[in-house]
Amino acid sequence: MISSEVYVVKDKRLVIIQIRSPLCNSKNDFLNEFLKWTSDVHIEQIVVLSSSFDYERNDEQICGTPLRYFMTKTSRNKMGPKLSKLKELERRTFPSVNSLENVKEPEQLNIPGGGFAKLLYQKCILKDAALVILLKFCSEGDNIPDAVMLADYVDEWLDIVPKEDNLPFTWSYPPSWKHLFGSPPSKEIY
Repeated sequence: MISSEVYVVKDKRLVIIQIRSPLCNSKNDFLNEFLKWTSDVHIEQIVVLSSSFDYERNDEQICGTPLRYFMTKTSRNKMGPKLSKLKELERRTFPSVNSLENVKEPEQLNIPGGGFAKLLYQKCILKDAALVILLKFCSEGDNIPDAVMLADYVDEWLDIVPKEDNLPFTWSYPPSWKHLFGSPPSKEIY
């Protein structure tokens, strides 16, 4: 199994890349190469689907939708109200390192378990690249329902999958999910 899979939807001008691990030794090198590639092939908008540990949520995040988004200013100017169903990821204020000083640190994005999402966001700001990150608060274990929920939202937002007379749609899972938790037990043991 490779660390990434690439899917192309030509008529929608869409490239989907499932990245399970960086293709370079460091996240920094990988993201620099990724952003160079997106620039070289004229990618207009980068959309990242990610997660964040649900046990790290604050009180405000526990209520309501488990979906959040954040985006660069470049994307905000392009998107308008298209993400109105989601809630923007709340920034957190962390106490000062020196507790004797009554100084609050500036609010920061906090994405525990979000992989390289925050670093990519910071790099896209510096490069003035259009980036939207959609994330879902997730528990450990089988996250296929979480992935489907994110995919459904992206489809509703970007209208990727053609709809036929209100017939139900079922996603096809990537081959890498076939044995997500290992092979099934041998029938001989029963």
